[in-house]
Amino acid sequence: MKQDKDLCPECLHLVRFEIDEDDFFETDEGETITELKCPNCGADLEVFFELRAVLCLRPREE
Repeated sequence: MKQDKDLCPECLHLVRFEIDEDDFFETDEGETITELKCPNCGADLEVFFELRAVLCLRPREE
């Protein structure tokens, strides 16, 4: 189980979550969900976090 936390890009709420091997997300309240959404504003965070990971892994262009 991988633990992570990040700020919501919409409302800057700190979101803590865990990702297990089946790509389910567990919130601070212990609720297991299949889509990661900000508990504060409801923004879809899964796409944002995946995009951020891709951008971080891509080599910097000179």
